Amino acid sequence: AVSRLWQYVFDQGGFDLIYLNRLLPDAGVHALLGPAHGKALRPNHRTEISYRVAGSWQRGAEWFETLSKKGRQNYRRGRKFMEESGALRFRLLDAAEPREPVLERV
Repeated sequence: AVSRLWQYVFDQGGFDLIYLNRLLPDAGVHALLGPAHGKALRPNHRTEISYRVAGSWQRGAEWFETLSKKGRQNYRRGRKFMEESGALRFRLLDAAEPREPVLERV
């Protein structure tokens, strides 16, 4: 589907600038960065915190320790702000557990 969309863009005259950000590592659009598509797209790498927390940490404290000083300060500031609205509760969802009910409550 991504390749068809990309071909449509070229058929319509191409583009001046395309900026795609926050792509997951397995996003289909990465196929457009391969050699088969020439030099039409060039990857740009940014460094920022991902709010989709996934990793090999066994405890939240292990994840927290990997953050920079500024990252830890921002986390604490955000948590304090949210606690002003009510009690916070964190829990780890199992990989097979549906996320929709949780996201609907947020």
